[in-house]
Amino acid sequence: MIIVFLLALTIVLIITFFRIEKSLNLFQNIFMYFVLSFLITTSFDILILNLEYIKLSSNFYLVLLFFLMQTSFFPLIIILYFNYLSASKSRLQKFNLIILCLASLFLIEYTLLSNKIIIYKKWTSLKSALYWISLLLTIYLLNKAFNKSISDEVDC
Repeated sequence: MIIVFLLALTIVLIITFFRIEKSLNLFQNIFMYFVLSFLITTSFDILILNLEYIKLSSNFYLVLLFFLMQTSFFPLIIILYFNYLSASKSRLQKFNLIILCLASLFLIEYTLLSNKIIIYKKWTSLKSALYWISLLLTIYLLNKAFNKSISDEVDC
């Protein structure tokens, strides 16, 4: 049941992503997707394999679902956040967007956790919050650096 729900949610998110009007450039979206996919998969792999803070389910289909969430769902939510962030005008809208983005990331992680797809061993929700906030900050800084390098290339 959870597999069908999360797959349907991922498909709806992908369709939504391609249907909405994006305020960021196509290259910025592609850059963010690749960087996010790289950062999320490598950081989760370090947490799962090397440090053993998180344990994956032994069910093959649930592991595939987790990797689908890693490579498609989490990056698309964060890219949607940055697209809406660049279009928002007031600080209240930006604050609401970060709360909504973090809440959706925590909700999906809680869904994975409550259905025993991932199991915390030496990991807590506070560490997870710090992980997502630091990831958003890293992507924000990388996006600013990418914008600066693109503007430098255009000025030449």
